[in-house]
Amino acid sequence: MSHLINQFTMDFTFTTDKSMIEKKKKDYANVYRIDGELKLEVNGEVFFQEDIAILEFYLQLKKWFSKKVNNSFYYHTLEVEDDENPIIKFVAAGDNYYLSSPWSQGKLVYIIEASLLEKTVESFVENFSEKLDNHFSLKTKWFE
Repeated sequence: MSHLINQFTMDFTFTTDKSMIEKKKKDYANVYRIDGELKLEVNGEVFFQEDIAILEFYLQLKKWFSKKVNNSFYYHTLEVEDDENPIIKFVAAGDNYYLSSPWSQGKLVYIIEASLLEKTVESFVENFSEKLDNHFSLKTKWFE
């Protein structure tokens, strides 16, 4: 069953202890060491709330967002079995996207307007860089 989205938010909180992270440029192991609780809310209700490799998610999301031309986003992670991947999907459909996840609360599929998704993703990407620098003294550009 599909539901139309009027509000969509993406937020996260780092869950990895700062002492576990190497403060070196291009230490790509940090992509999988830096975890965070990702929270996606749809119309004020929690759709997805899980602890994931948040830097890995950010890097895939930013790459998709900077190059997208009405194409779909699939977040695949090495941290789960293949039958659970992708754990987050934004599937392009004209001027909309279908939002789904095998881990979602309620296992629903939502329809979101492209403009709302783009605005939300842009805000997430901008905030992530600043939070990563403030929390771990790391620059996202070191991993891009």
